[in-house]
Amino acid sequence: MRIIAAVLGVCVLTGCTSLNMKDARDGAPTQAMNSDKEALKVAQCLQYSWQDEAMFGVTTDAALDSANGGYTVYTAAAKYFADIKPNGRGSQVSFYAREKGETAQRRLAALATCL
Repeated sequence: MRIIAAVLGVCVLTGCTSLNMKDARDGAPTQAMNSDKEALKVAQCLQYSWQDEAMFGVTTDAALDSANGGYTVYTAAAKYFADIKPNGRGSQVSFYAREKGETAQRRLAALATCL
């Protein structure tokens, strides 16, 4: 019974995250950038950077998913996420912040170090 409850909980949370991302993507990204690095390398670097406890405290959960020929790195409830897509030999990055402020700026700064 516990396993069923856990699976249902994960499904509900994943659905909410997807809806939050879709809503954010319907508008313009907070910041759009390009990189000379390939998309997977940027995505892996970003995931690692967003998991830095010294920079983000206990909110260091960052996941990496691949879809539609690109990658998405996102935090809990998709408050902050970045879509990274191949663009020629490099990549195109779209950063979305559903909450503005200091944390969004730190997430963006960490992203910039990966470009």
